[in-house]
Amino acid sequence: MNHIWIRYACKDTNGDFFFYYLDLNDLASIPTRLFDVERIWKIIGRDLWIGYKDKEGRDIYSNDIYAFPRHVGPSIGTILWSEEHCRFEFNNGFLWPLSQALMVEGRVLGNTYQNQDLLRMK
Repeated sequence: MNHIWIRYACKDTNGDFFFYYLDLNDLASIPTRLFDVERIWKIIGRDLWIGYKDKEGRDIYSNDIYAFPRHVGPSIGTILWSEEHCRFEFNNGFLWPLSQALMVEGRVLGNTYQNQDLLRMK
Protein backbone atom coordinates (compact mmCIF):
# COMPACT_ATOMS: atom_id res chain seq x y z
CA MET A 1 0.00 0.00 0.00
CA ASN A 2 1.27 3.48 -0.86
CA HIS A 3 1.64 6.05 1.88
CA ILE A 4 1.02 9.77 1.78
CA TRP A 5 3.32 11.41 4.31
CA ILE A 6 2.86 14.80 5.91
CA ARG A 7 5.64 16.58 7.77
CA TYR A 8 4.50 18.75 10.67
CA ALA A 9 6.91 21.58 11.46
CA CYS A 10 6.67 22.51 15.13
CA LYS A 11 8.34 25.25 17.14
CA ASP A 12 8.48 25.62 20.91
CA THR A 13 8.49 28.76 23.04
CA ASN A 14 12.33 28.75 23.05
CA GLY A 15 12.39 28.89 19.23
CA ASP A 16 13.56 25.27 18.83
CA PHE A 17 12.21 23.24 15.90
CA PHE A 18 10.85 19.70 15.85
CA PHE A 19 9.52 17.75 12.88
CA TYR A 20 6.82 15.11 13.24
CA TYR A 21 6.02 12.75 10.35
CA LEU A 22 2.59 11.13 9.90
CA ASP A 23 1.02 8.93 7.30
CA LEU A 24 -2.25 10.39 6.02
CA ASN A 25 -4.05 7.51 7.73
CA ASP A 26 -2.77 8.71 11.13
CA LEU A 27 -3.85 12.37 10.86
CA ALA A 28 -6.59 12.10 13.47
CA SER A 29 -4.00 11.20 16.10
CA ILE A 30 -2.17 14.54 16.18
CA PRO A 31 -3.44 17.49 18.23
CA THR A 32 -2.85 21.12 17.22
CA ARG A 33 -0.24 21.35 19.98
CA LEU A 34 2.26 18.69 20.99
CA PHE A 35 3.20 18.42 24.65
CA ASP A 36 6.28 17.04 26.32
CA VAL A 37 7.49 17.31 29.89
CA GLU A 38 9.05 20.76 29.62
CA ARG A 39 7.84 22.37 26.40
CA ILE A 40 4.75 23.08 24.36
CA TRP A 41 5.29 22.61 20.63
CA LYS A 42 3.10 24.70 18.33
CA ILE A 43 2.50 23.46 14.79
CA ILE A 44 3.72 26.13 12.35
CA GLY A 45 3.38 24.22 9.08
CA ARG A 46 2.19 21.07 7.34
CA ASP A 47 4.13 19.89 4.30
CA LEU A 48 3.14 17.15 1.90
CA TRP A 49 5.72 14.58 0.79
CA ILE A 50 5.88 14.97 -2.99
CA GLY A 51 6.65 11.33 -3.71
CA TYR A 52 10.28 11.85 -4.76
CA LYS A 53 13.72 11.67 -3.18
CA ASP A 54 16.71 13.88 -3.91
CA LYS A 55 19.98 12.56 -5.34
CA GLU A 56 21.17 11.69 -1.81
CA GLY A 57 18.04 9.66 -1.01
CA ARG A 58 16.26 12.20 1.22
CA ASP A 59 12.49 12.58 0.92
CA ILE A 60 11.40 15.87 -0.65
CA TYR A 61 8.53 17.80 0.98
CA SER A 62 6.77 21.01 0.00
CA ASN A 63 8.54 24.01 1.58
CA ASP A 64 11.91 22.32 1.22
CA ILE A 65 14.81 24.36 -0.12
CA TYR A 66 16.18 22.55 -3.15
CA ALA A 67 19.44 23.15 -5.03
CA PHE A 68 20.59 22.26 -8.54
CA PRO A 69 24.11 22.16 -9.95
CA ARG A 70 25.15 25.71 -10.88
CA HIS A 71 25.33 24.99 -14.62
CA VAL A 72 21.53 24.81 -14.75
CA GLY A 73 21.00 28.47 -13.82
CA PRO A 74 19.69 29.95 -10.58
CA SER A 75 20.37 27.01 -8.36
CA ILE A 76 18.43 27.49 -5.11
CA GLY A 77 14.66 27.62 -4.72
CA THR A 78 11.70 26.18 -2.85
CA ILE A 79 9.30 23.36 -3.58
CA LEU A 80 5.73 24.73 -3.59
CA TRP A 81 2.20 23.49 -4.30
CA SER A 82 0.46 25.53 -7.01
CA GLU A 83 -3.31 25.71 -6.56
CA GLU A 84 -3.55 27.41 -9.94
CA HIS A 85 -1.76 24.62 -11.83
CA CYS A 86 -2.62 21.72 -9.45
CA ARG A 87 0.99 20.60 -9.27
CA PHE A 88 4.18 20.94 -7.28
CA GLU A 89 6.54 23.56 -8.65
CA PHE A 90 10.11 24.67 -8.11
CA ASN A 91 10.34 28.42 -7.47
CA ASN A 92 13.70 30.07 -8.03
CA GLY A 93 12.32 33.35 -9.31
CA PHE A 94 10.63 31.43 -12.12
CA LEU A 95 8.09 28.64 -11.64
CA TRP A 96 9.09 25.29 -13.14
CA PRO A 97 6.82 22.26 -13.15
CA LEU A 98 8.41 20.00 -10.56
CA SER A 99 8.62 17.07 -12.96
CA GLN A 100 10.83 19.23 -15.19
CA ALA A 101 12.89 20.50 -12.24
CA LEU A 102 13.53 16.98 -10.93
CA MET A 103 14.97 15.89 -14.28
CA VAL A 104 18.17 17.64 -13.12
CA GLU A 105 19.60 15.91 -10.07
CA GLY A 106 19.50 18.25 -7.12
CA ARG A 107 19.44 17.95 -3.37
CA VAL A 108 17.46 19.17 -0.38
CA LEU A 109 19.42 21.81 1.55
CA GLY A 110 16.88 22.33 4.31
CA ASN A 111 13.41 23.75 4.80
CA THR A 112 11.89 27.21 4.82
CA TYR A 113 11.22 27.08 8.57
CA GLN A 114 14.82 26.70 9.72
CA ASN A 115 16.88 27.84 6.74
CA GLN A 116 15.58 31.20 5.45
CA ASP A 117 19.20 32.33 5.11
CA LEU A 118 19.71 29.82 2.28
CA LEU A 119 17.06 31.58 0.19
CA ARG A 120 18.98 34.84 0.43
CA MET A 121 21.99 33.13 -1.21
CA LYS A 122 20.26 32.80 -4.59
